[in-house]
Amino acid sequence: MPIFLYCSLALPLLCFAGLLVGEKYLQTPVIQRIVVVASLLTLCCWLPVAGEVLLTKQVWQQPFVWFSVGDFAVHGFWFIDQFNAWLLLITALVFTLVCFYAAYTMQTEKHLNRFFAFLFLFVSAMYGLLLTDNLLVIYVCWELVGLCSYLLIGFWYEKPLAVQAAKKAFLLNRIGDLGFLAALSGVWAACHTWSLQTIAQHFPNAVALPYWEFICFGLVVAACAKSAQFPFSTWLPDAMQAPTPVSALLHAATMVVAGAYLLIRIEFLLPISLHHLVLGIGAISALWATWCACHQTEMKRILAFSTISQIGLVFVALGLGAVQAAWFHLLTHAFFKANLFLIVGWLVTNTKQNNLSDFSRVSDKYFFVPYCLSAAALIGVPLTSGFLSKEQILLALFAKLATTPTFYLGFIAFLVVCTLVLTTFYTLRQFFLLFGQEVYPHKAGSIVSYPTPHSSSSGRGENLPLWGKNDLEEVKNSPPRRGGAGGGVVLVINSLAIGTLFLPFSLNPLAAPYFVTTPIITTTLQLFTLFISLFCIGLGSWLAYQNRKPSNLKKKLLLWTVQWTNFDNKYIEKTATQLLFSPRLALFEQQIVHRLTDSVAIAGIVQAHVLAWADRQLLDGVVRGVVLLLGKIATSIRSLQNGNLQQSIAWALVGLILLGTGLFFL
Repeated sequence: MPIFLYCSLALPLLCFAGLLVGEKYLQTPVIQRIVVVASLLTLCCWLPVAGEVLLTKQVWQQPFVWFSVGDFAVHGFWFIDQFNAWLLLITALVFTLVCFYAAYTMQTEKHLNRFFAFLFLFVSAMYGLLLTDNLLVIYVCWELVGLCSYLLIGFWYEKPLAVQAAKKAFLLNRIGDLGFLAALSGVWAACHTWSLQTIAQHFPNAVALPYWEFICFGLVVAACAKSAQFPFSTWLPDAMQAPTPVSALLHAATMVVAGAYLLIRIEFLLPISLHHLVLGIGAISALWATWCACHQTEMKRILAFSTISQIGLVFVALGLGAVQAAWFHLLTHAFFKANLFLIVGWLVTNTKQNNLSDFSRVSDKYFFVPYCLSAAALIGVPLTSGFLSKEQILLALFAKLATTPTFYLGFIAFLVVCTLVLTTFYTLRQFFLLFGQEVYPHKAGSIVSYPTPHSSSSGRGENLPLWGKNDLEEVKNSPPRRGGAGGGVVLVINSLAIGTLFLPFSLNPLAAPYFVTTPIITTTLQLFTLFISLFCIGLGSWLAYQNRKPSNLKKKLLLWTVQWTNFDNKYIEKTATQLLFSPRLALFEQQIVHRLTDSVAIAGIVQAHVLAWADRQLLDGVVRGVVLLLGKIATSIRSLQNGNLQQSIAWALVGLILLGTGLFFL
């Protein structure tokens, strides 16, 4: 196993260095081959490593010493258990498929080697984060993931929006990183180690340590910033300015997963108060993100808010102590969300449209079935992976509510149910507008029909989409595409779609050893959660069907279509429009959340300037003052050594007199 493990870690780093150094010598076809072969080899190396752990159901670990200075040393463990073995495999698989996709769709981009170099460094940092239990090593990999996300989101640096999105993601994540850094200091002061296994063995009652809540609060803040949870969630939708492969990898199996993964690893250290905090943050983030998705018309931003919502459900599971349910939803989410991003990215790239109102019906049978399967998993339709993982979260929530019925848990359950309804709404609305609507007249150049990627046409237009008449000239003048590459894209998308169906049948979530004590699950409770899921799907489907036309996009979620007996429909319509769909509420993110985060960023900048002034004027001033004083003393003493014989004799006599006086009195 160690050989394959080292190879799987070394290959991405070697590719990063080679692609970055060989910029002037590597042509696009060579870069494509290097990327595809290296990602495949990395996946093949991970298979025996993770497969041995999954088959034997034993934990593999190896102690290491990162560095030592005198008596101080940083110890830790490289370890693979049932949990991170699956995450490593899925990360490697999604990364390989994304590399296949990017090798075709990004082949005309400038600085292609730089893009793939950052992508390989990105996944290398994620591997390191998943493999270690040492919080300091996790922090280093954490920072590398943040740096690579900044570089990849701003890859199209000619676009001002991409640059702004990269800066926003970087600054908001730095706020969370400050919490992580403060927690590192607190953990070392309390336990004198950063190894989670050592803390679990020698400090079983770590929750009782002084200031432990503040220490863990810093880690929770870091996790919320990295996973784009409230109030740090505004950077993720703006990150859609990045290329589609980055969005798929960022939202599926890497950066946003890192925060949830950290909470899963430290869940046994969290006190009850922080469990409640994580529960509330997850529920608020889930509902707020789904609500924002209902008000969006840009396809990639809808999926971005969907990611925030699904990770919010993971936080809900963690707040309930159902670590296994959170883990299972992370795995299933990686497949269907990556697939949705790749399909939508393909449509956006080839149609030059990102707004739902600009689309006519997409008639592509190769993308219809994968999109349906992934959307069904996102909604939670039975017999999909998303259904099984969401059922685990609902079971944990309602079981907790049944044993400890409190207003807080009831309110959380209400928020989660609303989230499920709205998730069905915006997902099916997007489906109807892409695949189910009639062909409405649009402006010239919009899609009329969408050809298969296996098109047998020849010449410079091979494997290109069929656009309107105004775009024929662009098609003729476009660079040639390599034959068969479209088939690779279809293979990638269909592979991820198959994972949305068959992944849960190869896993048994109830057999995972990650459950914190949960109430007994009864048949009645299972039937109740199933009824709740089906009710949410039915209500959301009905709302989506009522808003299936492009003309309804401006009306958002039309609550006035619900027929309430014994109430004045006009009054309900007017009240709902004023309270729920006012422009002020639509601008809530920009006017409140954005300003709040901007204020925090400005406060950080002011603090940095104050500290810089203190460093220059106080610390440097003290040092300069000492140097100046010593210089003046040296100058005064040096003036005595001027070579004047009479002055030297006089000073010698003064010294003798003082010496004699001292000896006399002693």
